[in-house]
Amino acid sequence: CPCPLILLSNKGNQRLLNDAIKSYTELGRQRVNPIDRKPAIDKLSECVTAVHTGAETLCTAEYDALKTCLLDNKTAWVKCSEIRRNLDVCLVKNRLGELSK
Repeated sequence: CPCPLILLSNKGNQRLLNDAIKSYTELGRQRVNPIDRKPAIDKLSECVTAVHTGAETLCTAEYDALKTCLLDNKTAWVKCSEIRRNLDVCLVKNRLGELSK
């Protein structure tokens, strides 16, 4: 499903996953064996899944609008900026991702 990728490609949503992304990226930078990175990978995966599920259930209209816009504008994603911002606002209002802590 391309949906989590849509969420991760968005700087606003990266803030929702900030700690998990930082941890995963830092372990990769240090060239830590992937087996030893499993806890960070699992944490990032859980966070992405939670944001994705929340977007589908709590921000359905905004999320569907973004998916449609991105499909309709495959080479001009900038046209979807306002829709993406609306999804960001909804995700933050619903305290998804690391904001749920």
